[in-house]
Amino acid sequence: MLSKLATRKKNMSDGLTSGSKQSDGLTSGRKSDGLTLGSKPKKSAEMKKHFDRILNLAEEKAGEPSASRPGRGKLRVGSDCAGMGSDLAALTLFGFREQIETSMWSDSDPDKRKLYRHVCSLLDLDVSPVCKDMSKRNAATAPSCDVYVAGYPCPSYSVLGKKKGVQDPRGQIGLYGLEYICHHKPSCVVLENVKGLLQKKHQQFRQLIKDVLEKLGYTLRLKLHSTLDYGIPQSRQRVYIVALLKDAIVTRFHWPKKVEFKKKWLKEFLDTHLRGEPGQRCNIENYVRKYGDRVRQGPYVLDVGSSEAFQSAKKYVVPCLTRSRLKGKQTGFFVPKLDRRLTVREAGRLQGWPEQMLNSLLKSFDESTVGASLGDAMSINVLGKILLECMVSLGHVSREEAAARDHWVNSATTRSAADRAWQLFR
Repeated sequence: MLSKLATRKKNMSDGLTSGSKQSDGLTSGRKSDGLTLGSKPKKSAEMKKHFDRILNLAEEKAGEPSASRPGRGKLRVGSDCAGMGSDLAALTLFGFREQIETSMWSDSDPDKRKLYRHVCSLLDLDVSPVCKDMSKRNAATAPSCDVYVAGYPCPSYSVLGKKKGVQDPRGQIGLYGLEYICHHKPSCVVLENVKGLLQKKHQQFRQLIKDVLEKLGYTLRLKLHSTLDYGIPQSRQRVYIVALLKDAIVTRFHWPKKVEFKKKWLKEFLDTHLRGEPGQRCNIENYVRKYGDRVRQGPYVLDVGSSEAFQSAKKYVVPCLTRSRLKGKQTGFFVPKLDRRLTVREAGRLQGWPEQMLNSLLKSFDESTVGASLGDAMSINVLGKILLECMVSLGHVSREEAAARDHWVNSATTRSAADRAWQLFR
């Protein structure tokens, strides 16, 4: 075992070795980034053929030049499972609005497609043609991009889902994303999914991602990030994989620095002047029995949209916002001290959206539509900080310029960060 680890360490660079102190978290071996891998799960013959086809495509395209354009010019942005356009909002709020060009995007959800187009209109961006079904897309002829962002469907990997991974049709969507990357080799790739992706049963999919991207000439990094670590009081852990083309890297990539948590954040993000209305109140006796009477008047937010076995309460922090909790006539979160449910507007703030954009979204669409998409979306503060570090590494912005653009560090309050960034960069 030790000899195998030594061989792996010798063959990989940038500290991204299994068992090394700094690991990409994608390979098997010793624990890294909270990840331990054991025996390989079985893979169907049909799925093996699909895996092999992608690996062969990566080998075929490895020697071809990237279609990505270097330098500080326009940034063609492509997004699979684009949702409501969190990547476009994130790039805008971190100062790249003038460089953005929408290149290609996909989403199977008609409501999300409407929201994406609306976000593009708010950002004065042209809307490129949409692909409604990635599995039917001709990846070779699809438009190229410089920045590729994808949050592939998570139910197949979620600990609360079916956990079938790539054996589930939804879990196979990422395979078509890898095919696109093989053909176009964008200089920056950011992939996001739920923490469940790190389970050992999904080892083969992670290994495929690693093998394909390394064959294509990328440097990979993987890390579990929480929205709470970057200025917003939401306990939302997500896996982020960053891949940068080695030939395009100007300086070493670094993960964003965490923002020191402050208990006052929760109060800043809630409309404390809004108090309970009859239709929004709920029975919290189960929580009182479980956590004590302090949940009634303390700074707690309760997840009341779950079954009793999974009920939870967070102090100074909002539980992870999800699609199932944010769709419908009222959200699945309750703030006892305010005697009311969390609002969709507050959920938007807790996902990093500026008030100006939320005003327009909630005026143009019903709350259930906006809420459901917010629950599926990437947190803008996390995604934006990661994309900013990618742009530094690729030479699109200096580290000094990047520091000045990060308003989740520079604003007086983290609540005002998105609004301040909108005023400056929109």
